[in-house]
Amino acid sequence: MSMKLYVGKLVFQTSREDLQKLFAQAGTVESAAVVEDRNTGRSRGFGFVEMSSKEEGATAISQFNSREVNGRTLNVNEAKPRENRGGLEAKRQGRASRREQEFGVIEILAEDGEKPTGHAIIFGPAQDEKVAKYFTDIAESRKRAHKTQTEINRVKKKTLAILNELS
Repeated sequence: MSMKLYVGKLVFQTSREDLQKLFAQAGTVESAAVVEDRNTGRSRGFGFVEMSSKEEGATAISQFNSREVNGRTLNVNEAKPRENRGGLEAKRQGRASRREQEFGVIEILAEDGEKPTGHAIIFGPAQDEKVAKYFTDIAESRKRAHKTQTEINRVKKKTLAILNELS
């Protein structure tokens, strides 16, 4: 089974071929990559090398970790699995969560009262007592179901009226 290695503190001029040639001294290199900046295309000073076996990976670590190459002391160790950063959807969820904490939110549920429709009413700062009291009176909890479009429109209209009154 192969072993993926992280190689840090590379000279910025190091190419994929240079990395592959260097680590071939420790065994069979299945792949080598130098990470580049997306915008500039310049090396970010680190890369990854995949050795064909765990033994060759361990040999490469002992041979190259803390070794000086082209005037820089390399940092070589087993690469950690890439964490799921979530992408765009996670960013949206994070924004929504921050918005919920900063402002009051009522989630509009489907007629069964269980599934969110994807609509929500976001109102001013949650500490505004008048707005908070209004929503407390209308919806006993954040999970209150609005059963009809007429009720949803009534809530929206009343919300706008209160927000206009506050400003």
